[in-house]
Amino acid sequence: AQVRYYACDVTDQRKLKRVVSAAEKAFGPITGLIHGAGSIADKKIQRKTLRDFDQVFGTKILGLEACLKCLSGDPLKYLVFFSSVAAWFGNSGQSDYAMANEVMNKFSYAFRRDHPRCKTVSINWGLWDVGMVSDSIKNAVKGAEIEMIPVDVGVAWFLDQFLHRLPAGVCQVVVNCGAELFIPSFSFSGVGAVSDGNAVTERALKIG
Repeated sequence: AQVRYYACDVTDQRKLKRVVSAAEKAFGPITGLIHGAGSIADKKIQRKTLRDFDQVFGTKILGLEACLKCLSGDPLKYLVFFSSVAAWFGNSGQSDYAMANEVMNKFSYAFRRDHPRCKTVSINWGLWDVGMVSDSIKNAVKGAEIEMIPVDVGVAWFLDQFLHRLPAGVCQVVVNCGAELFIPSFSFSGVGAVSDGNAVTERALKIG
């Protein structure tokens, strides 16, 4: 395979369009998008600022919007979101991050409904042992029985989901907590339940 690396602010649509145009010139139409951009600013909600929110939420959602607009003329066959378990379970200090990732989960259903030929998967990852998981975060979860995802294991799980064939017109949300992959309880046959065009989920949460 030939690989090219471009650095760009994913929320800057003009700069992103130049990058996409360069890639299209080199390789032809883009047929797959893996949206893995992310940023965190962990704080209790009363200490969050608008700048914190814009940074965290914007990177995920405005970045996704910019990517899709820049690729509007390309025939996407794959759309994969790197979401987070924070979207599914919540996480202390990550109200904005959880919100952004859950928006991506829900958007994946809407996109798949409108683009039935595009394989759409939202993977709610646990903590990877790399990237924006800093040493301070690793130390904070040491006593929490949270298992980090080794890079080679994460890559293997990603490839499994990326290559797994889904029935036409359906979307899958996969949750990964470090130890194993599982499909949320609201799904049937691994597929998110949809009624009248709306995805419906039920969760039992224990507070305290």
